[in-house]
Amino acid sequence: MSQLNEMLRHVRSVLRRRGVADQDAEDLVHEAFLKVERYEQRHAVRSQEALLVRTAVNLSIDGERRERRALSRPETYSPLPMRRRTRNRCCNPRHA
Repeated sequence: MSQLNEMLRHVRSVLRRRGVADQDAEDLVHEAFLKVERYEQRHAVRSQEALLVRTAVNLSIDGERRERRALSRPETYSPLPMRRRTRNRCCNPRHA
């Protein structure tokens, strides 16, 4: 069990060096661990620690991208409602 704790501690430290907050690092390690466990049920893994680190880092990158996209969207944007076209309506004003 201490080997697992050491591995998880290592993953948290990698995330913290990337600038991830402590609580977020905990969440990412937990999510990555679950993903790796599911992956290992179907595939052979040479290094669980390497896969866990890579998965946690990828999850943190995905989260950063999500945040950037959310910040880049204009908050005042609201699409105009589409007008319904009436049947047999001509665009020429003389035919209206």
